[in-house]
Parts: sequence; C-alpha cells; structure tokens
Amino acid sequence: MRVLILSLFLACSACLVSCGTPPVRTQAQIDANHRLQDEIRMRLNKAPHIYVPHINIKVDDGVVKLSGIVTEEYEMNETLRITRKVPGVTQVINEMEIDRDGRGKQ
Repeated sequence: MRVLILSLFLACSACLVSCGTPPVRTQAQIDANHRLQDEIRMRLNKAPHIYVPHINIKVDDGVVKLSGIVTEEYEMNETLRITRKVPGVTQVINEMEIDRDGRGKQ
C-alpha cells in the first residue's frame, strides 16, 4: 500500500512540475516572437494618440499580451485594433489599465 501511495505521489509531483514549466522554445520561435513584437511596436509608434513607452508587449507564438497604462479608452481601443491587424497575431490579451491622472502621454 505504501508503494502505491508513494508512486501516486511521485506521479502527481511530476505532473505538477511539468505543468508549471513553460514549453521550451526553439531559437526560431524566439526570433519570430521578437519580430512580431517589433512589428507591433513599430505600428503603434506610428499612431499619433498612443504613448507606446507605457505599454508592455509580450508575444508567445502569435498570442499577444498587452499591459501597462493608457490615459483614455480611445487609446486602449486603438492599441487593440492596431495590434489585431498585424499579420501573425492570432489572439490579443488585454491587461492594460486606464489611468486619467496624467501618467500617460502628456
């Protein structure tokens, strides 16, 4: 009985460790993520009402997570719209916050 319990414990532990470990990325995948991130940042920089330094852009295999601070709902919506139109983007996760206290674009 102890052997069975120990075996189950070890199996569950291995599962938890593997589930918590991010998948290994090849150099090609890492480079593709960086190129997509750069393309998104370039397009956002062209938009006159978006203050990109306050927006964090993370890319993982076409899934883009945007976080940070914007000052208006329009800025957030425009950031999302532009990001969704970039070729290679498959999903956009919005974690941006609106802060009207002036920490965004002056």
